[in-house]
Amino acid sequence: MAGLKVALIMGILIVFVAAHVTANATGMPELKDEQLRKAANLLENSILRLASGEGPKYRVSKVISAVHPNNNENEYSINAELINAKNENKKCVINIKSQPDVELGIECEGEPKIVKKIPA
Repeated sequence: MAGLKVALIMGILIVFVAAHVTANATGMPELKDEQLRKAANLLENSILRLASGEGPKYRVSKVISAVHPNNNENEYSINAELINAKNENKKCVINIKSQPDVELGIECEGEPKIVKKIPA
């Protein structure tokens, strides 16, 4: 009987914790508040630096979510809506690695994947 009570309490605890942790499809916790703003700023700056060089030219419309893959503070995987050179809104996954140079990977719906290095 005591084992059943412990199992029930553990089950309730697991459900409670799971309800309070937001995670994406990969199971990584999504960034919130200040961390999400930091990811959005890094995305905005990276996109602007990319556009000022050889391109392609995008603008950030909306940041939907972001995570630190592998719990690495220098890496971001960001789901966002970007506006391309044709003024079309595209849902995209953007991967950013920053150490001092920035490696930017952009994968938007209906467009080929782009990977660029941006010097620091």
